[in-house]
Amino acid sequence: MANNFRVTLLFLITFFITDNFLQSDDALLPNEVISQIKSALLSSDGNNFEVVWTYEYDGDFWTGDGRMKILGRDYLRLDLDYQQILIKYDTLFTRYEKTDQVVADWFDRTDPANFFSILLGEMPGFVVNEVVDLSETQIAVTLRAETMVGFDTLRMIVNRETWLPVSMSAEAGEDIRVEVQIKEAAPLANPLELTGGVLTGSEFIDLRE
Repeated sequence: MANNFRVTLLFLITFFITDNFLQSDDALLPNEVISQIKSALLSSDGNNFEVVWTYEYDGDFWTGDGRMKILGRDYLRLDLDYQQILIKYDTLFTRYEKTDQVVADWFDRTDPANFFSILLGEMPGFVVNEVVDLSETQIAVTLRAETMVGFDTLRMIVNRETWLPVSMSAEAGEDIRVEVQIKEAAPLANPLELTGGVLTGSEFIDLRE
């Protein structure tokens, strides 16, 4: 009788642990998580983010408030105190506040060294390394680069209700780090700001020629 009780108890404990493990694992399948994030971030309806942008390079440090707007895979605008970025399809426009110059260059969405390429290119060259359940509403996702070129680690904290990132950071070794804290997210009210948007300055430099 005692032996039967122990066997039954062991079976129930094993079933409980296995069942909960499988449920947790099913809820956090890496490919499904990344697919949900891409779908939300690159929505065809567009997103408007209030952000805190931090950039570190070889000991230099800059941080400040800004606004980032994304429309699908082809449009992005970032407005910071010292520069503005506008991406339209295969062209990247940068306006430098200090010199009032606008520079146009080709935009390669497969470039692993460009943070905007990682966002609009749907994180090419990265594989999921870890997905951690932080709470009922947030998960942490870590991706590792498959190559030695560009950023080697991408980390995100994601809202599980909207699947939009709450924060994103990309690192290249110990010298380069880009971090974006998203203070507020809202639908894009006016897509024409991106599709018909331009950056103007006192000088225009076209590096595509």
